[in-house]
Amino acid sequence: MNNVSRVECCVLKPGLTQQHAAFMAAFLAALALFTPSVDAAEEGDWLFRLGAMHFDPQSSSRPVTTPGSGALGSSGVGFDANSQVGLSLSYMLSNSWAVEATMSAPFEHDLSISGLDAYGLNTNNLGEVKQVSPGLSALYYFGTANSRFRPYLGAGFNYTTFFDDSLSTQVRSELDAQGLELDEHLAISARAGFDFRLGNGWFLNASVWRMNIDTNASFDSRFGRISTYTEMDPWVYSISVGHDLEW
Repeated sequence: MNNVSRVECCVLKPGLTQQHAAFMAAFLAALALFTPSVDAAEEGDWLFRLGAMHFDPQSSSRPVTTPGSGALGSSGVGFDANSQVGLSLSYMLSNSWAVEATMSAPFEHDLSISGLDAYGLNTNNLGEVKQVSPGLSALYYFGTANSRFRPYLGAGFNYTTFFDDSLSTQVRSELDAQGLELDEHLAISARAGFDFRLGNGWFLNASVWRMNIDTNASFDSRFGRISTYTEMDPWVYSISVGHDLEW
């Protein structure tokens, strides 16, 4: 009887084993995040990142205006979202502060125009345009220089310029439209993100921006010069792989 008891006390119950495994997995994950990395981002270091960037305009437009009719009720212009390759280069001013320059391949946006059906027009496809919004930001990193996981907050400026703009066949046919133009804009941006150190100078990065990009879109038509003021105010997301540069 005593032998049986001793055997039973040494057998782990299945439920207890699963709890221990879950606890150990959580403990190891936390240890991976907060254990010092074998390398560090320190004062004087350059950090290069390359990855995917998604530009998602939260378009809000004033009504389209014409010389003869003024503002056309609930009309407006919008931009769709687009993803491209993005890259950045950061310089560590100290162990906590950095300055970063960002850019991407040109984003391509389809332009929509709404509310013209109330005036007997069928046009809803305005055209398309490309834009780039290179930026410069100041970043503050939390944690120590050799932390494996380093979140950061930042703020800065982006300069948006539009090019390769073209009007759709629909708007050119119905409105005799031509000469689409979108104004350049200097925007303020705020951002947050993190670097996760992999070792040997490599790291993963994820980041999100909010930009207050505005532009005035205009084109000639049989009604005269049509224009509207549009707030793009995009959310921009990026996921990238980075490496320390030694110059």
